[in-house]
Amino acid sequence: MKRIMARLAFATAGMVAAVPLLAGTAGAVAQDGNCEDLEFCVFRQIDRDWAADWKASDTYYANNDYPLHPGYTVNNSASSVWNRNPCRVVLYNGINGDTTGGWINMPSGFVDNDLREVGGIDFNNVASGHSIACP
Repeated sequence: MKRIMARLAFATAGMVAAVPLLAGTAGAVAQDGNCEDLEFCVFRQIDRDWAADWKASDTYYANNDYPLHPGYTVNNSASSVWNRNPCRVVLYNGINGDTTGGWINMPSGFVDNDLREVGGIDFNNVASGHSIACP
């Protein structure tokens, strides 16, 4: 009986340890085109239409299409943003994933429906990636 209980305890501990790994992996890659809580979203259209959504940093938009509009790249096409993530997000501008150009620092809750004029900088159709920074 002791042997059975020891095996059961070991097996249960292994299953509990595996659950966080599976949950973290699934949440990191899910992009569904809906801007939800805990996500940073860029939109192809002014006034938040055609969403691309992330829960993690992505500094290279050239590898992304809008989930509900395959074939339309996110790179250098964002016209509005919404930071629904609880952390600060930095949006970069540049060509084809270049993060050395300008940037916008966006606190949690930041919304801009028209990126043509953000703090004196035109970010319309030049966003190339973002970083999410939690304290």
